[in-house]
Amino acid sequence: MIAKSKDTVFKRRMAALAVLLILLITGATVPFPQTTRGPCRIELSAVWSVKHLGAGEITAGWDKNLFSAPEPRLLMNFDRPDLVEIQVNEKLVEGGLVNAGDTVAIVTSREVSGRLRVIEAEVAHARAEKEALRTGGRSVDLEVERRRSLRAEASLNAFRSEYERVKALYEKDAAPLSLWQQTEGQLRVLQTELDLANARVKTVEAGAKPADIQVAQAEVLRLERELERVSRTLGFSEILTAPVSGRISFRGEPGTVLTIEREDTLLAFAAIPEGVAQDLTVGQPMQISLLSRRDMLINTHLESIGFDTTGAYVTAFVNNKEGLFQAGMMGAARLKRGNHTIFDGFKTMLSGQKSN
Repeated sequence: MIAKSKDTVFKRRMAALAVLLILLITGATVPFPQTTRGPCRIELSAVWSVKHLGAGEITAGWDKNLFSAPEPRLLMNFDRPDLVEIQVNEKLVEGGLVNAGDTVAIVTSREVSGRLRVIEAEVAHARAEKEALRTGGRSVDLEVERRRSLRAEASLNAFRSEYERVKALYEKDAAPLSLWQQTEGQLRVLQTELDLANARVKTVEAGAKPADIQVAQAEVLRLERELERVSRTLGFSEILTAPVSGRISFRGEPGTVLTIEREDTLLAFAAIPEGVAQDLTVGQPMQISLLSRRDMLINTHLESIGFDTTGAYVTAFVNNKEGLFQAGMMGAARLKRGNHTIFDGFKTMLSGQKSN
């Protein structure tokens, strides 16, 4: 009886061993469909920004854009950084949406703007003086010019108090350089207007000669050329428009004026074991589950496979036209890696643990 019991136990052990051997042989030789999983995070796929880097340097362009080839950033340099101004569209707010083509900012620079205003005034008066010489002076013209001279003198005297006030503030470092230069330029404009008005009075009183008309014509041409040159070299204006629809942010690294983050298409970045990368192909299906949206399963396609210092990774675009997802969300990605034996799966798992 005891011998029969021992024989039964032995047979059971042998049967179990046979099953185990069959499983080992099957696992080593018969391939089965297998999948791989990896931690996944959602990132922005495109970011455009305007930056003021100091020393008169302003740039605008892509910080990140996975939809097209890299493009050089628009670079603007100014000799007078203190007179550069970036006027951000007042309708834009933090977290608000902007459409492609909308104006987001205007970069302007008026270096020594008072000089430009002086020349504009000189051109206007030179043209008027030439016309008066051509038509000849009359008593009514003389009276008009005398009144203009008196008005110009009154305007200059009235402005002197403002000029002295700003000058005193600037000397005490209580007023910016741009305000002082603007005030000084305005004073020069008023002084020029008075000088020209007095000259007009003398011209009308004396009458005109053909030589005087030619001289006046030459002066008008000279001033017009100077005005064109100064306007081209001292004036600047650049309108910056949104290259893509997205969300506005005024937060960022130092020097960043604003950023536009594209949100209709996001990027999924998933880490995978290095041994699995060779079994994957670009374009194959990829499923993503997010910790904050467990009720949803995102179906997408593998966009790229790469390697970095931490191991292998894959990326895929996520359609976000309904605005359900946002950058920073975490989850897991699942990919089919073809038919492999159970032993291959163990090897991949072990290699992944070692690389981590």
